[in-house]
Amino acid sequence: MSFKLDRRKACPVEKYARHVLEGKIVAGKWIKLAAQRHFDFLEQAEEKGIFFDREDSEKAIYFIEQLRHTKGEWAGKKIQLALWQKFIIGSIFGWKRKDTGLRLFKKAVDLVGRKNGKSTKAGGVSIKFLVADGEPGGEVYTVATKRDQAKIVFNEAKNMVRALPSHYELRKIVAVYTNELQVERTASKMVPLSSDDKTADGLNPSAAIIDELHAHKNRKMLDVIDTGLGARRQPFVFIISTAGFDKNSPCFEERDYATKVLEGVIQDDELFIFIAEIDEDDDPFDEKNWIKANPNLGISPKLDYLRRQAKKAKEIPSFYNEFMTKHMNIWTETETRWMPIDKWDHGDRPFDIEAFKHRPCFGGLDLSSTTDLSAYVKVWPPFEDDLNWYCHPYFWLPKDGLQERMRRDRAPYDQWARDGFLTLTDGEVIDHNFIQARVEQDWHDFNILDIGFDRFNATMMVTRLMDAGVEMVGFGQGYVSMNPAIRQMETLILSKRLVHAGHPILRWMCTNTVVTMDPAGNVKFDKKESASRIDGIVALAMGVGRANATANEPDSYTVSHGIVGIGA
Repeated sequence: MSFKLDRRKACPVEKYARHVLEGKIVAGKWIKLAAQRHFDFLEQAEEKGIFFDREDSEKAIYFIEQLRHTKGEWAGKKIQLALWQKFIIGSIFGWKRKDTGLRLFKKAVDLVGRKNGKSTKAGGVSIKFLVADGEPGGEVYTVATKRDQAKIVFNEAKNMVRALPSHYELRKIVAVYTNELQVERTASKMVPLSSDDKTADGLNPSAAIIDELHAHKNRKMLDVIDTGLGARRQPFVFIISTAGFDKNSPCFEERDYATKVLEGVIQDDELFIFIAEIDEDDDPFDEKNWIKANPNLGISPKLDYLRRQAKKAKEIPSFYNEFMTKHMNIWTETETRWMPIDKWDHGDRPFDIEAFKHRPCFGGLDLSSTTDLSAYVKVWPPFEDDLNWYCHPYFWLPKDGLQERMRRDRAPYDQWARDGFLTLTDGEVIDHNFIQARVEQDWHDFNILDIGFDRFNATMMVTRLMDAGVEMVGFGQGYVSMNPAIRQMETLILSKRLVHAGHPILRWMCTNTVVTMDPAGNVKFDKKESASRIDGIVALAMGVGRANATANEPDSYTVSHGIVGIGA
């Protein structure tokens, strides 16, 4: 790969920075400060003992642009870096110390919205560190919380090497293995590394790409990498991430520190910073602001994609936080109201459950403590030409102490009981025999394939139901199980395909429901933070979740206790 600097053309690093400051490129506060910092460094180079090596800066850009895309519409084509990407790469490899000639920057914090080509950029940079950094025995690590995530950047680099024509020198010198890239002539290697990897201690990294730092719950991997860098001449840590939901996380700490550097509160000339996010007073639904968090807008992500995400964010509060975090790159809270009641009310359409006796059905059973409300919901997924989903709930409460529960929950339980929407059982505790009898009767009367239940609140009644032949399936309440079910419910509600006949208790519970998000944007219900009872919504989600799980099985919706359901 031969390179010759063409000084007739503008330096891409300077060009990007100048265009940002002149307003030719729309950018947020932190990018403007990063652009100004470049010119400040040029002015202060003598006193700081640094210089900008334009040739090495553009050589690094050229190196990466000789690599090939490996996915989607660009697969097989040479990488063409956008100007903002050239600013990042050119800055990292261009700024140097006068006394040693080595790189100035030892760490980069690169925070941009989702789908802005982070993995492609990081994959190319990791190859540059592996083969062209002049580091004998180099060790390059792609780091994440889980091995599968750590392999995203690693696999991108591996596939980039494989995609090169066989006559390329780079293709010849890099040996490609399943979980390792090796360069024999320098005894260097690249491997994926996760925080659950037991071999993490004792590393001697020359470079580390830390992917989606927002998902890291603690500084364990950052500390492992940092403590191993001391023996290297010009080590480098490249942090790439979107924003997250936990402001106590190491990612937010890194962002907070980086913004203080940009503002001049802290001096750290060895840290490169690129934080692309909308500004505090920006309207997140104004398209002209989107490029601030998505500098690659129009290429990846596509404008139509962001428009769809924005439309969904306007309609669902829980997705609003995800839109702000993942696409506007703004740190948000983990908890939020779930569903606007006007969206829920689209499903207030009557239906006759007697006509559904032969239609495949699933259930969700949320057994609370014996003194509180319990819920059981039947769910019918699409069948034949009917694409709607239908649900029908049942609720139980103890009769004694009803007035106190009404005051505590601020709910008209007595009226709902008179109207037939709630069953009151005698005594101070729920008589589970009523619930068991209802479930067993439905098992015989309807084509129920199985019923999901909360394992944490499993009781002897569940055992008795199983002994009676009812197919009961434990359903976790965490992010892994609940996220697909809740996201499916959101889609159904927005598309007006979830029919619930306006059941008043279920409607009330919808207004109470709060969801919480994990660092990856997965959601689950949060009973503690919800305004009041949400048991029926939880039971509904378990029914939807069981229908989805069964639909993905090879023999889904087949014969169930003598009644034929949907074929595989």
